[in-house]
Amino acid sequence: MLLRFIDWLIRLPRALERALRQELAELEEQTKMSYVTSWEQLAREEGEQRGEAKALLRLLQVKFGPMTPDIESRVQTAEPAQLDVWLTRILTAATPEDLFR
Repeated sequence: MLLRFIDWLIRLPRALERALRQELAELEEQTKMSYVTSWEQLAREEGEQRGEAKALLRLLQVKFGPMTPDIESRVQTAEPAQLDVWLTRILTAATPEDLFR
């Protein structure tokens, strides 16, 4: 909600927005470093986490059939490091319980 307010508050006209993007692109080229705001980084990390959770749930469903709501909730609320472990274990797990051990 706060991010939406800030975005609305500093909304630039289209021409200025394009000019800003061009300047940022030039800066990124000169410094060989892309400009990423903390908001963009957080959004990227959250998107990756949701993607990994979605992939794991799909693999669980294909391998073991429909998942219970508690398993879905556990996967969707897992930390990124735990998702990585589970994504590796899915290859060898014989049951969902094996995955979560």
